[in-house]
Amino acid sequence: MARGDLLLFTDADTWHHPELLPRTVTVLTAERVHLVSVVARQEMVSFWEAAGTTARAPRTRVAGGDLRRVNRTRITWDAIASGAYVLTTRRAYDAVGTHEAVKGAIAEDVALAQAYVRHHLDIFLHTLRSS
Repeated sequence: MARGDLLLFTDADTWHHPELLPRTVTVLTAERVHLVSVVARQEMVSFWEAAGTTARAPRTRVAGGDLRRVNRTRITWDAIASGAYVLTTRRAYDAVGTHEAVKGAIAEDVALAQAYVRHHLDIFLHTLRSS
């Protein structure tokens, strides 16, 4: 139903600061990439939120790692995204087959990032740091 040139996918149980969207649009444009995903601080209140491995997977793989390994990778295995925030161009999203192409995946956010890499499209994992 969306008609814009940019698409934002986000989880229903997340809150994003009003500055996040313009900031990530700037990253998408300045870095000349097709997908930007954000790894930010997560507040987990209940045991089950903290126990959820899917919510921690991108942070776990990046923690202590080098984002250069993820950003603009051509290695499918290194491609990750966080379903809490995925900003992409419509053209790239359509080129990879939309979410239809990854509907059978348990971690569709990671599968989507990997689809971008398989189609030689650039992804960028952005971390938010306190100013």
